[in-house]
Amino acid sequence: MLIGLAGMEFGTRPNRLTVGPYADGIDPVNAAHEQLQTDMVSHSPAVDLFTLG
Repeated sequence: MLIGLAGMEFGTRPNRLTVGPYADGIDPVNAAHEQLQTDMVSHSPAVDLFTLG
C-alpha cells in the first residue's frame, strides 16, 4: 500500500489515508475532509507557489 502511494504522481495522492480497524466507517468523513482541504487550498494565494508549469 505505501509503495503504491509513494509511486503516485504529485497531485494524485489522497490527502489522507486511513488504515486499520476504522477504515470502513470513516470513508464519508474522509471524503468530506478531503473536499474541504481541496476547496481551502484552491482558494489560497499560496497555491501559485506550488503550481509547476
